[in-house]
Amino acid sequence: MTDLRRLALIVEYDGTEYRGFQWQINGSTIQGELQSALEKLTGQKTRVAGAGRTDTGVHARGQVVSFMAGPGLSSQAFVVAMNYYLPSDIAVKRAVEVHDSFDVRRDAYSRRYKYSILNSRIPSPILRSFTHQVRRPLDVEAMDAACRSTVITSHST
Repeated sequence: MTDLRRLALIVEYDGTEYRGFQWQINGSTIQGELQSALEKLTGQKTRVAGAGRTDTGVHARGQVVSFMAGPGLSSQAFVVAMNYYLPSDIAVKRAVEVHDSFDVRRDAYSRRYKYSILNSRIPSPILRSFTHQVRRPLDVEAMDAACRSTVITSHST
């Protein structure tokens, strides 16, 4: 029996062609591609857990995923080998060995989301997958006021 270790990967992807992060029967997903690459690399089916789930068409620059791996390959070797097996719109940027109790969802100390608006009557073929186009002029004062307001709601259980 081999000693398993937990690895965490920092992953970047263009989610345009994917049905989100989480594995689904009816389409390509980021989790599915990562698991497929790991199976090709190790010869074992391996479940990948993600720090969060992105929706269809959403991109990520620093998504953290983790999985159990056997001994053998160094962290750097995982980066090189995974990128060999992954499609060009998904890349492993870094790999680190983490403690066995590491929980990729619960141990995340922050998440940052960026939403981009292209405020133009003319579309941008280059930015179309990375922005939401608004063709009419934006009401910047109303947007600023909305950003400054704070709404606190309480839910009783």
